[in-house]
Amino acid sequence: MLSRLACVPWLSLIHIYVILRIDVQGAASIRKLAPDALLIFVAPGDLNELRERLEQRHTEASDEIETRLAIVRQEFQSIDAFDYLVINRHDCLEEAVDCICAIVKAEKQRVHPRKVQL
Repeated sequence: MLSRLACVPWLSLIHIYVILRIDVQGAASIRKLAPDALLIFVAPGDLNELRERLEQRHTEASDEIETRLAIVRQEFQSIDAFDYLVINRHDCLEEAVDCICAIVKAEKQRVHPRKVQL
């Protein structure tokens, strides 16, 4: 069976866009494999908002929430490795999705398209 990443070159041949939901380390790996890949950093409105979201879910203990927030702070330090930043504010998911769609549409109009190869 092929891995998800192994399918990417085949999909790009038939002009299908591949969206991967990955963390900062995964994005760094993709950047090494495909330097022209489009990377979008999706971030919460702010850390307080993220804390509130996590607390309202009641799926994690307070120490786990603190660990997640620490990871987010650390990941923000890698933001320069990305091409775009999209803020996913509380109760504004549609706005974040619209931003990502606008980025993809703009990328399709590039004079010099990205040539992503693995």
